[in-house]
Amino acid sequence: MNPKSWQSVLEEVLALAAPALQSAETRWAVVGSVATALQGCQIAPNDIDILTLKPEGVQHFAKLMAAYTPQNAPPPENHTEWHSSLAEPVSAGPDDYGYYWYFARWIIAGVKVEVAHIIGPPITLPTSQTGAGMWEAGPEIWAHIREVNFRGYLTPVVPLEIQLQTTWRGAWSNGLLRSSRCCSARATTGRSSNAP
Repeated sequence: MNPKSWQSVLEEVLALAAPALQSAETRWAVVGSVATALQGCQIAPNDIDILTLKPEGVQHFAKLMAAYTPQNAPPPENHTEWHSSLAEPVSAGPDDYGYYWYFARWIIAGVKVEVAHIIGPPITLPTSQTGAGMWEAGPEIWAHIREVNFRGYLTPVVPLEIQLQTTWRGAWSNGLLRSSRCCSARATTGRSSNAP
């Protein structure tokens, strides 16, 4: 099978997942580098990251993605190699930093698609109430989600400004330059930057 572009795979995922936006139980948004690209920044995403409002959203996504899900997946050597299967569509448990994950992962035509709901330890989560800004995958983002039109689908994305706050905190430092360039361009011109 020839690999597809992330845009083509995202379109396939949106065709399945768009109706889930109608319910709070299954609400989701695109985060990570694809969210950045969808808002006009010229970058090449490595994968498609989707965050759900509730844990049930990950379970629902796993059902929607059944056509892309094998019956069984090879036992992984570590969690980075784990993939969803019909036998185990969602992985749930804590990571080494105290965050509790509900997580699903597929490879579709060479593109990694990851869906997660993450519950962080309250003492360490950055919040706007403490002046620390918002974390891109945190519970405060949902009131600020934007919609962008992608191939006819109104697609929810985490705003660039929240991505920038996350990268300034060092959580995803590799995204700092891309987010800061786009946010700076928006602040001065009202448009997203096309700078690489």
